[in-house]
Amino acid sequence: MAYDAARGRTVLFGGFGAVDFGDTWEWDGATWTAVDAGFGPGPLDSFGLSYDTARRRTVLFGGHSGTVGERADTWEWDGATWIRLDAG
Repeated sequence: MAYDAARGRTVLFGGFGAVDFGDTWEWDGATWTAVDAGFGPGPLDSFGLSYDTARRRTVLFGGHSGTVGERADTWEWDGATWIRLDAG
């Protein structure tokens, strides 16, 4: 999870249960809302997630995918869309 200070939202992505998850959720202080991002990093666990205050983006790096294995790609969340920054 990472806190998006500009929008006042906590961003939650992915995780691990019986399988890896690839969904995006946001907490506004009262309610969790599933966000339909359409396209994104895919099912993933063990990644880094942080908020870049200068660029106003939540940044995700790396992780592990059950289908791909270890990953080293970088994505950013602008509050509506996941954008892949490299081909890692």
